[in-house]
Amino acid sequence: FQYGSVMACMAWAEKPDEPCYLKTYSGGMYDGPEIKGECDHAVLIVGYTPWYYIVRNSHGKTWGYSGYFIIKRGTNVCGIEEKMAALVTETRKVDELKETTKENGCPNERPNLCENINICTKEDSCLDAISKRSAEMLMTEKRAAEMNRAQKVKRSENDEVKISKRCADKFSRCATAAAAGKNVCVGSYLQLCQATCGQCTEIPAPAPVEETKETRGNCFKPTIEHGMVMNPNKLMRPGEKLVVRCENGYIQTGYKAECLIQDIFTNEVQDARLMPECVKLGSNELVGNGATYNGNKNTYRMGNHDLPCGVWNRDILRGVLKNEKDALKLKIGNHNYCRNPGGIEPVPFCIGDATGTGTIQYCFNHPGCDVCTGATDEYGDECAQWAAEGKCLYTDKTSALKVSYVQEKCRATCCKVAKC
Repeated sequence: FQYGSVMACMAWAEKPDEPCYLKTYSGGMYDGPEIKGECDHAVLIVGYTPWYYIVRNSHGKTWGYSGYFIIKRGTNVCGIEEKMAALVTETRKVDELKETTKENGCPNERPNLCENINICTKEDSCLDAISKRSAEMLMTEKRAAEMNRAQKVKRSENDEVKISKRCADKFSRCATAAAAGKNVCVGSYLQLCQATCGQCTEIPAPAPVEETKETRGNCFKPTIEHGMVMNPNKLMRPGEKLVVRCENGYIQTGYKAECLIQDIFTNEVQDARLMPECVKLGSNELVGNGATYNGNKNTYRMGNHDLPCGVWNRDILRGVLKNEKDALKLKIGNHNYCRNPGGIEPVPFCIGDATGTGTIQYCFNHPGCDVCTGATDEYGDECAQWAAEGKCLYTDKTSALKVSYVQEKCRATCCKVAKC
């Protein structure tokens, strides 16, 4: 704003069933109706984005976001854009200021400066001023706490009713059609007949949020590629679990997430970058170097043991692959399935940390058997010797150059070792 903060007046309802009731606001962008001609409550707009205003209220730090709230911009929600005012300041001469202020900077009507709380007061002592201010703040905090308790009780009572409504059939003839032998549990019918098809997703009430220094608030319902977010409301409550249903042929991977604030979701590892995903799985058959492999293998061999692969995005973002300069290119998903993006390695691979340091580990010891068609050896006795020494099969990336050379020169022998 050109002149700093903007004073505004808006509609402010007294009853919960009336529009613009914000007394129990606890977070999220408020998007209410456009109301003209009502001015019940004064607020201070201190900032804005293309989508909403950042507004300071007068209900104390226990209300909203430490005393602030955000409200949709551009649609005159609750009349907030009808009556706005800004203070235009002017430069005054020092002599003029001396006539209306004391040497300590306080105006004549409040001549005493209380340095500990940085206010000017008309009280005879700062102790009286502090006591009065503390009493006012205490009353505000008590009122806010009472409103929050009332809101929690009301939410608890309404949860069961909301779940019942959400799980009801939206088409009155679902049960009749199903009894007549019609398949109502496919395609668009499934969304209308969830109760009849047994597809209701009951979303648990969010667990009580512990008091922490971390700010929490409502979240905007996210979009999951190749999946459907089943939470019913566009705004999710703090702590509400994210419920995702993937499309046919896709499976859900990643950590279970819950609303933290706005578009940020947290999980058991407290990393908002690791959202649930819907991943398509295909054939486990390995073709060539596996550049198109999308099977479900997620282990690598070390000695006589099969060890689990690490999660791609989690390990890459945490810098596990310290010795790979292009490690960020391997941020390919929140899953641990073996892959070979772009065919950059001779076989599909994953991230392993069994040695204590993250390394690239090969999930297969030989390319697909299709490379063995018409295979011959360029060398004779050397091929048999190298095969006996175990040089025909990959172990990890450190063996790649040597094994690739042996496989190229002794294709027939190595294919036999790989049981192709």
